[in-house]
Amino acid sequence: MTSSIEFGSHALTHRSLPTLSAADKAREIGDSKRRCEAITGRETQTFAYPFGDADEGCMELVQNAGFGCACITGEQSVVPKSHPFALPRIGVGDYGADRLAQYLGHS
Repeated sequence: MTSSIEFGSHALTHRSLPTLSAADKAREIGDSKRRCEAITGRETQTFAYPFGDADEGCMELVQNAGFGCACITGEQSVVPKSHPFALPRIGVGDYGADRLAQYLGHS
């Protein structure tokens, strides 16, 4: 069995991006991508908006920065019509393995 771990970006300082100016949004997104790539030595393809907060400007900047997709928060499933730069993700707390498995329906 092969497994892999992918490191994605979560912005540079974890501020809510829609509250920032366009220049600050671009810096948070672009600098975080470059920093992740410098640390891992690999291209960073995924982005998760801090707090799940995003607007159209954020989504456009994330796409233009070279990410392949991005996640917001929401208790929904990804479906074929899901926007690739607004994919829902489940917020996970400080759960132990048993609780996480139960939360994901694997108990």
